[in-house]
Amino acid sequence: MEKVTTLKKDKGTRTFTKLKINTNERLDKIIDSIVKFIAKDLTKQEIDLSNFKEYLIFKNFTLSAVENLNERESNLIRNTFYKKDRRNFYQAYDLSIEDVNQNYLNVLTNTLDISSKARRGAWRMSTHTNNDCYQKICDVKYLYGMLKLLDITYEYCMSDNEILTESFGKCSIYGNCYIEEDINNLVKLEKVVGFKSTFRLTDKMMQLIIDVILIKQLSDYNIERMEQYSRDIHSEVARAFETKKNIPQKIKSVMNNNKFLDNFSYVELDSDTDLDKFKLVEKEFLRIKKLFDMDKIKKAELRIRKLGKHKSLGLYYPALNCLCVDITSPSSFMHEFGHHLDYTYSDKPLSLQYDFRNIIRAYTKRYDSHLDGNPYLYRKRSYFLTPTEIYARTFEMYLVIKGVSTSFLKDEDDMRIINGYPDMDKEFISVINSYFDKFKFNFHELDEKEPIKNEITNTIDIIIEDIKYYAAKQVSFF
Repeated sequence: MEKVTTLKKDKGTRTFTKLKINTNERLDKIIDSIVKFIAKDLTKQEIDLSNFKEYLIFKNFTLSAVENLNERESNLIRNTFYKKDRRNFYQAYDLSIEDVNQNYLNVLTNTLDISSKARRGAWRMSTHTNNDCYQKICDVKYLYGMLKLLDITYEYCMSDNEILTESFGKCSIYGNCYIEEDINNLVKLEKVVGFKSTFRLTDKMMQLIIDVILIKQLSDYNIERMEQYSRDIHSEVARAFETKKNIPQKIKSVMNNNKFLDNFSYVELDSDTDLDKFKLVEKEFLRIKKLFDMDKIKKAELRIRKLGKHKSLGLYYPALNCLCVDITSPSSFMHEFGHHLDYTYSDKPLSLQYDFRNIIRAYTKRYDSHLDGNPYLYRKRSYFLTPTEIYARTFEMYLVIKGVSTSFLKDEDDMRIINGYPDMDKEFISVINSYFDKFKFNFHELDEKEPIKNEITNTIDIIIEDIKYYAAKQVSFF
């Protein structure tokens, strides 16, 4: 049986969302700020700094040896680089770090806050392992932070297909394109260790690191947005996904036998549903679903009901794999279906994958251009810039761009910035098409002339006088 040594909750790895980066500063200052941010992991997790093997653990670097320096050597380091306390003894160490190519970095350190001047030069010291030679000395927290930063950056580059593409230059704040050699140099100690200083990174190397950390920071921020949004919505609208009681038997019969059930695991209809009009919706669904390879799309629940008290015309909740569409607004369907594709088409939400970043960047740029003098858009920025919201809206915009006309989709006139839809200029259209074209939706299947949309639009006037909407805007919940 495992022995429990503490009841304190383990702390996970921190994200970069709290890191402040001023890109106008010198490259070395930016790198220092990132290193120190990472090094805070050690103090926040209350790690014993003398237990090097517990935290000097990396994927591309190895702590190969730890040797204690004698009292004279330890005191010399203390007196030179930590002048706050010259009375107490602080053990100093000689650490040997090895990379995958068996290159070494030997550095002297202790568990104190060693002055930054130590790592900027080499110091002539006589130790029991080296006779009167120049030594590298570095604060162990800084050593951890730098090696961790190099590790993180390298691993991210190796897992991200965007970094080595020619188009990355548009994403880099320095306008850089990178090659494999730039990435591999990150984990070669002979490339990152200075002749005298502990570390000496080239400008190109520092720029690559900063580019990657900015991408990771945005990615971490987007994940936090989606997680927080999910928590907020879960507590507010969970009841929208519970089947109502006292549904008339005639309605129940249609719920159990309709064309949507071929592609949805469950269908709920509001008790005020006009069944004749629902037949028209069924007929149009048979046509519009030809766009998609429905066999590859996970089945969800579909609930068509009153959503007025949720201030919404549509809801999506991935934890329950459920789409809700307001009974008076079938045009909300494609937005919620877009959320469904985002969350279920792949193991990871499509909106958080690297190839969707260009759309997020283009959308954010256009949205932010409208913020001045518009308190509503400023207040709603976090919501509209949630990746899954960008995904659902640009999915709708893509269908409009391709000329899709259906009662399940908003008209282009309704896609305005006040509702979270930026203007579809040529550049934005190109970015949207470049991403969604890869799904190869079957637009040719909609060439048949079927007078469905107008028929539904002219007859969809369902009278529900007891519904009072607070706002005629669509909100997606998950």
